[in-house]
Amino acid sequence: MLRVKVFTVFIAFVGLVIFGLNTLDKRADARYVVEKMATLPPPIHMQHDGHFYRWPKHTLSLYTADASKKNLIDPALRPWEISLETVYPLTIQWVDAPSMADILITFEPSLDQKIQVDAQHRRGYTAALTTPTRYETETGELKQITMRIATNNSGGLAQSPAVIQRVILHEFGHALGLFGHSANASDVMSPHYVKQVGASAQGLTLNAGDVQTIQTLYAMPEDKLLSTTPASFTLDRLKVQAESTPSWQNIWALARAYRNDNQLDLALTQYEKAFKLAQSNEEVLLEWLQTHQRENQNKEALAVLTNSRVAASAFTKPRIQLEKAWLQIKLNDKLAAKQSLDALRGQHPEYTKTPLYQQVFHQSL
Repeated sequence: MLRVKVFTVFIAFVGLVIFGLNTLDKRADARYVVEKMATLPPPIHMQHDGHFYRWPKHTLSLYTADASKKNLIDPALRPWEISLETVYPLTIQWVDAPSMADILITFEPSLDQKIQVDAQHRRGYTAALTTPTRYETETGELKQITMRIATNNSGGLAQSPAVIQRVILHEFGHALGLFGHSANASDVMSPHYVKQVGASAQGLTLNAGDVQTIQTLYAMPEDKLLSTTPASFTLDRLKVQAESTPSWQNIWALARAYRNDNQLDLALTQYEKAFKLAQSNEEVLLEWLQTHQRENQNKEALAVLTNSRVAASAFTKPRIQLEKAWLQIKLNDKLAAKQSLDALRGQHPEYTKTPLYQQVFHQSL
């Protein structure tokens, strides 16, 4: 009988120890996540002008003059709140005046007319623009953000609520400090995020890469946050990644890192490799062409579009056809540019309504 009591007490003691350890493990979860994420090399799209930025407070205030859009905005913000719960708990609240807001959200029919047709700038339909209007380079602190959302598409037609919501989800990643774009086409922070709408029922779910990146940013030690040498954190990692797993996404990420570090010859080599692996990817092709233009290699950029070795379905897309016309204008071949624009107008008449097309067309006259 005594042995049974001793055995029972022993089992109970072991149970209490296991319960206590499990409780400690759960309490340590948040600390473990912070320590783990702080050791990861930050992706390059966490940076803006060579710096890292994040909010220095746990409560962010939002304002929009269009109260009817709040039912679209709130669900799009929630995934980011959830992703930061164990690392940097965040509360988002609405305020009644723009002067009180950390993040100001506006809705406009179109933003195309705000984009310059220039080799130094992205040229294409812009669904939204998120701008850090106030920030501290010395401390890495965000002070105020403006998000501008387009309610119409490039053809002037109204965007669906699902698309607008997906745009807000993507833009809020920028507003939290992820100022660039992910090379992983499955990430919400990919430049192809709108194309993911309808691909699954979980349209407002972050990808694992998005969660890792935002957690890395907000768990990052201050000495790394204030670094002004982005390539030092990314190039070595991306080289190894592209060599070990030579997918077009990894090679594209390496090309972008080289371009951001102004190693443009190396960037061009990687862009060509990436595009050969992903020949329908319009974004890779555009960046490849625009990197040539940064080197004043307009002839080389145009040659890419006429080179049978890299011929691809992306060449027939209206945005690429417009880029071809723009390059011909820069090379003073307006006759060829007009022929390209005529072909574009015949194949994609709806595209001629866009402000971007109108800008290029007027340059061809």
